Amino acid sequence: MAANGISTLATKQARQKAKLDLAESKRRGFTLAADGAVISGPDTTKAFYRDRNEYNINSLPTQYVGNAAVKNTEPGTMQTGRPWIALPRPQYLMILENGDVQTLETGFDDFVTE
Repeated sequence: MAANGISTLATKQARQKAKLDLAESKRRGFTLAADGAVISGPDTTKAFYRDRNEYNINSLPTQYVGNAAVKNTEPGTMQTGRPWIALPRPQYLMILENGDVQTLETGFDDFVTE
């Protein structure tokens, strides 16, 4: 029996969801105890932090419903990084002296002063 209790869950569907939830917490930068409880975080400087830190269970090629494996036949589910979804990148706005607004897609790294 695992300390986090996942192996004792009643169905494969419950175990699949619990494993994804645990992985999502780690990918968000939370430090977890052996039982899966959050110790600290989130901390984006941790080695286990990932930008893609939210999952979409529907993008898995196979899901469990109860204890039965069900193939996903949705088109477009075979994508890179599945089931982890890419989150939109933050946009930074800079208001110029003349009142114009400039959008910086990647943050202030592209801002060059002369």
